[in-house]
Amino acid sequence: MERAVEGMYRERRNVFRQFATGLFTLLASVIFGGWLKMRSEPAMATTCVVLYGMWQIMSSGRRHLAGFRFDDSESVTFDDLLTWSTGTQAGDRGGGGDGE
Repeated sequence: MERAVEGMYRERRNVFRQFATGLFTLLASVIFGGWLKMRSEPAMATTCVVLYGMWQIMSSGRRHLAGFRFDDSESVTFDDLLTWSTGTQAGDRGGGGDGE
C-alpha cells in the first residue's frame, strides 16, 4: 500500500503539470486569437490583461504548492504505526512508559 501511495504522489505532480500546460496553452491561444480578430490597440490591452492573469496564476500556484510540500521524514509509515501499536499497553498514551 505504501508503494501505491508513493506512486499516486508522483503521478500528482504530472497531473498538475499537464493541467498548467493546458491552461497556459489556452491563455496563449486567447492572446493569438485577440491579435487575429482585433485591431492593434485593443489586442495590446487584451494581451496585457491576459499576461497579468498568467503571472497571477503562476505566482499563486507556486505559493500554494510551497504550502503543500513536506519532507519524507515528516511522513508516517506503516512500520511506525505497527511499532507504536505493539509497543503500547492499555492505558499507555505513548508517554515513554515511565508512568507519566
